[in-house]
Amino acid sequence: MRWQAYSALVYGSRYLGWFLYDTPPAGDYGVAGAPGNWRDMVQERDGSFTRRYAMFRRLNAEILAIGDTLLRIESTGVFHTSPLPGETRDVADSELVQSIQDGQWIVGEFADNSGRRFFMLVNRDFTHEQVAVMTFKENRNIDRLFEISKADGKKVPVADFDPESRSLTLTVVAGGGRLFALDS
Repeated sequence: MRWQAYSALVYGSRYLGWFLYDTPPAGDYGVAGAPGNWRDMVQERDGSFTRRYAMFRRLNAEILAIGDTLLRIESTGVFHTSPLPGETRDVADSELVQSIQDGQWIVGEFADNSGRRFFMLVNRDFTHEQVAVMTFKENRNIDRLFEISKADGKKVPVADFDPESRSLTLTVVAGGGRLFALDS
């Protein structure tokens, strides 16, 4: 679920919809007229919540926190690290990022109405946490970097960013994403 949500957001999606919150009645028909074997939804037929409820609740809270920022910015490009999925662009084509060492990543670049730049880094591996060592392009004079907090949507200075080397090391949970604002 996290990977699906952040994969959509990194491409600039402004809407997320979850298929089947509650479990349909027994005998409900699924694809091609075959009886559906509906189970493990967020809510059971009797109204009780499944194990997925807490996951949905946490994920929805994260997205709501960064949502105000995401609604004010527009996608300017999306890039992947190797191996490249079909019809995608290499991170080397990014305007901001020079390289990302190790792992499989998606970088979404954004800008607001005033030209302020943002980027989102998404872990393409939905089963394992990854550590990214990012280097920004030399033509990008980045003085400070802020992360948009998934707790309250506020800008938080990124302590691990080194403006001199233009590098950043950060950890992203399996299938997760992190949103940043650049200050130059």
